[in-house]
Amino acid sequence: MPNLLLKSFSALACCVCLAHPASATLMLDPLSTASYVTGGGLSATWSQIRDDYRFSQQTWVEPGQGPQAIGNFSWGTGIWGTVDIAHVHNLSPTDAALIGRVSTVSAVSFANQTYNDFASNGSYGSWGYDYQRPLAPIVAQTGVQTNYAASFGGFVYIAEAGLYDFSLFADDGFTFALTGANGMLGVSRETLAGSSTGRDHYTLSGANGNSAVSLGSGYYGIQIDYFNRLESGVIDLALWGPQDQDWHSISSDRLYVSIPSNSVSEPGMLALLTLGLIGLGGSQRGRKFRSV
Repeated sequence: MPNLLLKSFSALACCVCLAHPASATLMLDPLSTASYVTGGGLSATWSQIRDDYRFSQQTWVEPGQGPQAIGNFSWGTGIWGTVDIAHVHNLSPTDAALIGRVSTVSAVSFANQTYNDFASNGSYGSWGYDYQRPLAPIVAQTGVQTNYAASFGGFVYIAEAGLYDFSLFADDGFTFALTGANGMLGVSRETLAGSSTGRDHYTLSGANGNSAVSLGSGYYGIQIDYFNRLESGVIDLALWGPQDQDWHSISSDRLYVSIPSNSVSEPGMLALLTLGLIGLGGSQRGRKFRSV
């Protein structure tokens, strides 16, 4: 599960967003300027529910009616939005609605077998983001392809100061937050209710004024909540740095459950915890993706 630092961020309800004009370069300072040590991945929890479990709190409006939770409708079974993820993770291990749960430490690049089959047989065409990825741990455990969620928490190391962009290639929904000592930025696709599209590529720049983010060398917080409802499921966290000519998936050696013990926290950290800054949502199709 996410470490105490990231739990503190997500628990803060009264939040302030970073303000910036669309043309300005966004800037985040590192939480720590400690030197690089080899990482091992983010902390991750995967949970999966029965397809017929009716509980979703995602809202929906039927013609002539007011907003209601999707779980109130006869057709409203399974996960419909990121609002449902906490509920799925909090189910008791003995709850009949829970199929399985897995805790891991890893990078963020997984798919279910349905997605991998489509990617391998050419059904998705030639879009550069589509290729087979490791099987999602919960799918590998249960063999079930649908209605699962994952939460990733920890830190990423940025080796070189400069302009960066982060992206999520996802099907179905997610929230992503990048935290520095002076603020937080985010991108999300929070629900598939009412949407005709499945997988897509979402960038931090596209959600924040089409501007790259200026980062210093050091450690930054990451929080991702993700779900797949039905059919294909994929999640991939990628980076575009100052020396890059393409997107590349962030490998586990740059990801951490906690900041290494030789770290020095920036003075702005306490101020951030007080203010509770939160990221902005949005999406855009991005540049061609490659894995490493």
